[in-house]
Order: sequence, then structure tokens, then C-alpha cells
Amino acid sequence: MGRGSLAAFLVSSYFCDCYCLFSLKLFCNIVVVGGGVTALMVIGMIGAFMFILIQLVLLVDFAHAWNERWLGNYEESQSRVWFTGIMFYAFVLLLLFKQLTLV
Repeated sequence: MGRGSLAAFLVSSYFCDCYCLFSLKLFCNIVVVGGGVTALMVIGMIGAFMFILIQLVLLVDFAHAWNERWLGNYEESQSRVWFTGIMFYAFVLLLLFKQLTLV
């Protein structure tokens, strides 16, 4: 795991902690005192959006680091094994993406 992934994890965990504390405070103020369920729904949607966005950033960072490492290994050694591995996994992931979008 690279430095960027660790930094992204620490930033996302910090925002997650802040979100949890903020949500708990709002939950106590709104539901216990006012009984507003709509506000909780909005908070949940915002939290879900932030979670998906953070996971997307981490996934793209992982894929970029993986591709960079394998491509670097291929360029250093000029081995057909690394080239075949890159092409195989690119093809498998493309087929998986196509299958998931058809469902």
C-alpha cells in the first residue's frame, strides 16, 4: 500500500469519525426533542454519498497503483508474463464490468 492510500485512509477515517459524531448529536437533538425523521433520512443519504465517494477514490487509487507496478515490472524485464498478466486481468475486468452493467 502506497503513501497515497494510507493518507486517503486516514482522511476518510477522520471524516467518518466527524460524520458519526455530528450525526449522533443531530440524532439526539432532532429525534429525541423534535421527532424529525426526514432530517435523519437526509443525513443518511449524505453519509452514504460520502462513503461511496471515498470508496471510489480508494478503488481508483488501488487500480492505478496496481497498473503502475505491473507496467513498471514489464518495462524493466520485458517479460511476456507481465504483459500477459496485464492483458488477462484487463480483459477479465472488462468482461466483469460488461456483465454487471447488463444486469
